[in-house]
Amino acid sequence: MRSSRKVYVAGLLERLVGFPTVAGQPNGQLIAFVSDWLESRGARVTVAASDWRADGYNLSADEYLETEQLQAAEQFAARVVEQLTDR
Repeated sequence: MRSSRKVYVAGLLERLVGFPTVAGQPNGQLIAFVSDWLESRGARVTVAASDWRADGYNLSADEYLETEQLQAAEQFAARVVEQLTDR
């Protein structure tokens, strides 16, 4: 993976894990960020209120057009997880 792509993916992962996503807490900030990010890359995003929480949301997306970026992000994330679990 090119260095600039690594920096981009690392920054994206850093932003994602920076959202407060504790069970039982609102997830609106994370949902809004991911929704905007996916839509800016051509995905069709649907956000729906949670069936079981008044302040929770569910997100679904399809037709992701930049598959190369998605594959690179998935591969990088898998390597990060692998390195963390090897410790």
